[in-house]
Amino acid sequence: MDDRLLTWARLPGPRKVLAAARRRLEAGHGLGGSPLPVELTPGERSEIGRLLGMSWERSGRAVGAKALAMAVENYGATVTDLLAVIGDPVRDLRAAKESARQNAAAERERAAAALREVGVPATIASAWLDRRSLPAAGNGQLLDLAERCARVWSALPQLESGRILLTVLAATALDDPHALDRGSSIATAVLRLLGHDLPDSADAWRMAWEEHGIDCDPVSSRVLVLNLPLYGDAPCARLAQAGSEPLWLTSAPSPDHSGWQCPLRTCTYARTPQCSSPQPINSARLLVRLSAQTGVPRPPRSACSPASPKAGRQSTSAPTTTLPARR
Repeated sequence: MDDRLLTWARLPGPRKVLAAARRRLEAGHGLGGSPLPVELTPGERSEIGRLLGMSWERSGRAVGAKALAMAVENYGATVTDLLAVIGDPVRDLRAAKESARQNAAAERERAAAALREVGVPATIASAWLDRRSLPAAGNGQLLDLAERCARVWSALPQLESGRILLTVLAATALDDPHALDRGSSIATAVLRLLGHDLPDSADAWRMAWEEHGIDCDPVSSRVLVLNLPLYGDAPCARLAQAGSEPLWLTSAPSPDHSGWQCPLRTCTYARTPQCSSPQPINSARLLVRLSAQTGVPRPPRSACSPASPKAGRQSTSAPTTTLPARR
């Protein structure tokens, strides 16, 4: 390529003009039609005039794209060639955008197929893929997430198979017991596939999984009980029998739920000085639901979960909610 043309192309004014020409070419348009949209100082206009001629410089006209292409051709080159020599090759952005659109559509279809293959209804899969919080399609991340969710869906407990711990589900489906921990993108995606919005608290998180036969680690939560009758040799039973004061219990001393019984078929979740919200929690269900085989219903006992310090101003006579014990 002519050195005189290259020297000209590296001047400030020509750089502006060639940059405008690049934008037009990469958008899929030719160097014809309207002039190139550039603002030039008098000095830069003089630099352009070295190629387009003194008559153009004095005319005050804008830089014509066709005139630029013809002037460059007089040096045995094209604008496209010149741009490649002084910078990067001209890209076909229109074709690249269309290719990206097609790749994204293909990935979305593969993701939907991965979910349908494991039994996810087509309408649910489609609604899940329409969520804005998912990775953008086209780079493989959406398909990877959908395939992981499909593996979890396949491992969900069935009615005849009983309940399962969340860590066991994660290890079975994803070879990582912590893959479905709270805060992970996979856990959030699975819950949304199951019809839940992102839980805003630890209790809501546990309750969402429980609806589908999945228990979070029962050792991780504790429950405040009052006059809850527990019988047996387990530490929680001995503590409950020791007095009538409110007592924090956890299933940690007896994680297999052996060594204690509770005759109640229902448990009341009440507002107390330490609990401002009558929300049921996992530990209370574990203490009650697995031991309520026999026994006559008794006056309601109270249980609640840890709450904020503001709860200390609540009255103990606040309303209660009685829930049936789950078996």
